[in-house]
Amino acid sequence: MTASEPSKPRASAIEDVILAPLGALLSTSQERAELSQRAKTGLEEQCRRAKLLGELTVAYSLQTLKRSLWRESNPEPVAPNDDVVETEPDTPPSPPVNDLIADYDSLSASQVVSLLESLGMSERERVRAYEASHRGRRTILGKIEALGRNEGS
Repeated sequence: MTASEPSKPRASAIEDVILAPLGALLSTSQERAELSQRAKTGLEEQCRRAKLLGELTVAYSLQTLKRSLWRESNPEPVAPNDDVVETEPDTPPSPPVNDLIADYDSLSASQVVSLLESLGMSERERVRAYEASHRGRRTILGKIEALGRNEGS
């Protein structure tokens, strides 16, 4: 392409600005009616799509707003520790383990984990049952499981 040759977008613009109106003037009334009908049909289709898009946007926004309002009125309970797992509600309460680990309920998960190796398998099982039925801290439950696997091998 040389500098003297027009680019396609520029040629298209010339056709739209100069030749299209000139063609409309020179066309017959039937051709003008067909062109007019095609333009009307195209505009109606664009309007239909715009309306549909608007309806979808409003419906989506309403759903988002409803979810947001529902979450505000029904907040999820905040766990005391992000290291918590859900326990089964039918689990019978386990006896306290303070005889094994003093002040167990006041200790952090990392403090309990550091004491688990000093306990026997049956004692760790008591701690596991108690922890699962109370706070359900994954760190403690995972360490007990790992220690059990290590003893089994």
